Amino acid sequence: MNGKEYVQACKKKLNLDTDYKLALHLEISQSDMNFYARGERLPSVYACFKIGECLGIDPSIIMADIASETEKNPKKREFFKSFMSSCKMAVAVGLMIAVCWNSSTEERALSAS
Repeated sequence: MNGKEYVQACKKKLNLDTDYKLALHLEISQSDMNFYARGERLPSVYACFKIGECLGIDPSIIMADIASETEKNPKKREFFKSFMSSCKMAVAVGLMIAVCWNSSTEERALSAS
């Protein structure tokens, strides 16, 4: 995703209809939000943290995602893409552990009754 798409995702999640309302909610200046929403500027580090907080996403993932699309240096761009893949794998493993833990807890509860 790019910065503009992250802004749109926040608006959708918060059910907001204007960039102005999103700027107020995220405590980002209206002029900066307008630039981000039009894709004319990349979100600042602070904006990435606020967007991450809104969407429940680690801000480093947002920054790496944006950098993987905008970085001109191929080696750096590949690093960001690799970072993103590692994060996705970590999330998948975490979800599998949570599902397995939940299943085994339910089985223990059933066998105890």
